[in-house]
Amino acid sequence: MATELRDGSEIIGGTHSYELRHRVLRGVTFEDATLQRCTFRGVTFVDCAFVDCRLEDCVLEECALGGSSLSQVRFERCRMLGLNFAAASQLMLSVQFADCQLDYAGFSGMALRKTAFRDCRLRGTDFQSAVLDQATFDGSDLTGALFNHASLKKTDLCNTQGFGLDPALVKLGDTKVDLAVVLDVAARLGLFVG
Repeated sequence: MATELRDGSEIIGGTHSYELRHRVLRGVTFEDATLQRCTFRGVTFVDCAFVDCRLEDCVLEECALGGSSLSQVRFERCRMLGLNFAAASQLMLSVQFADCQLDYAGFSGMALRKTAFRDCRLRGTDFQSAVLDQATFDGSDLTGALFNHASLKKTDLCNTQGFGLDPALVKLGDTKVDLAVVLDVAARLGLFVG
């Protein structure tokens, strides 16, 4: 069901589908809502709140989060190319991703402890200086993703594609990786396993 989205203090719950282009939304709260097959192109969310929400099969292109909060939000099968999550309010940030396209997304400097990225495409995504402790990247493509100065303590990076790191530029500790990553790191350090 589609409803009109208006700026202000309106709280939107239930299941909805929207198609919005080049619009600014201010102060809209989505609470206990499921957004299905929504298309947001060029939409700027200013001081909006997403609380206990699911976004399923949605497209967010050229969107901005302008201080909006995301609390207990799950994205499934969404395409969010280049979306800068770092512009969201980090005070309330709690998100999970499953089977999403997040190429060139921005998570730089964010606290993403225990965040799950399952079966996601994260090519060229910026995780620099992010805290990814206890995060999971199961089945995800991390080709070209940037992790410089990120904390990856107790992070599960097994079963990923394209993941590479410079151990001098990240914080590790009880980090789970596949053998191929271990061999790559050893080679960078001038060690060869015989």
